[in-house]
Amino acid sequence: MTTVEQPPGDLLVGDVDAPAFASWGSRVVAALLDSAILTATAFLSGSLADVTWWIQLGTSDETHVLGSVAAVAGVLLLLQALTGATPGKRVVGIRVVRELSGRPPGVLLTLVREVVHVVDAICFLGYLRPLWHARGRTIADSAAATDVVRGRPGPRPAGVDTWTAGAVLVCAVGVGFAVGGTSTNGGYSSTCTTTAVGDVEVEAVDLDWGSVTSSTRLGVTRTSGTSEDLVATWVFASGAVPPDGTELSVTIESGDGDESVTRTGTVVDARLVLDGTTYPGTWTMRFPPADVAATGLDRSWHADVTTPERTVEVCSGEHY
Repeated sequence: MTTVEQPPGDLLVGDVDAPAFASWGSRVVAALLDSAILTATAFLSGSLADVTWWIQLGTSDETHVLGSVAAVAGVLLLLQALTGATPGKRVVGIRVVRELSGRPPGVLLTLVREVVHVVDAICFLGYLRPLWHARGRTIADSAAATDVVRGRPGPRPAGVDTWTAGAVLVCAVGVGFAVGGTSTNGGYSSTCTTTAVGDVEVEAVDLDWGSVTSSTRLGVTRTSGTSEDLVATWVFASGAVPPDGTELSVTIESGDGDESVTRTGTVVDARLVLDGTTYPGTWTMRFPPADVAATGLDRSWHADVTTPERTVEVCSGEHY
């Protein structure tokens, strides 16, 4: 009597002679759901940098965002290693298993599989390979000796348990924060008018904070600052020029006063000398975005005129 070995029982659905390999479409949907979770993480990790949902002007806090995405990606891979399914795979109803045992792949094989996915990504051919491969494998699946099969991890592969319900919720939130929403583009400027200080006939000081882009998803708004310099422009009465030796300064400081950045120029021969460089015909001061970002999110600013007799604050304002 001949004994015919069958594939592990948890690979079978209906016909015991055929492993139930996952369809290519279900794998794509699962990958998109997992990608949505990572995209949502990037969006939220930037938005939650402050309770006002604002990112510091001039910086995207890339280190914080990349660290958060890497941490969540690690959790997804760990879930796949230990259970066979990421949230996206669990929602779709598929899982990754070892070829011989039908059990979850474990950490080592999961890492091997992810590394070889780099080969799959070349010209995208590896990701298309399941369309014609007998076991529906990518190159990474073949290298790690894994299969992607139908059925969820656990005792209820075709049902909805607590873990599956949680995965549905996580994926739904991920999709909500990854797509859709409204986006706006615009700039922000603030101007204060002032009165003359002795022979210095200042009419106004204008601050151009640069353009910003805001994106709102599920009620959360993320605002990204510009890479352009903040520009402070002094406006004098028509034909007026500050006397030589006059110092013009603009200071931007954090709400608590712990951090500040100041630009000071001196008038020499009716020209502004700033950091040893003469700027003829213009009365502007530039602040690099990184310097402004150091003052935090809740910041204020003031402009001062210093003459041989005194220093006077001629303008002030706030920016959030």
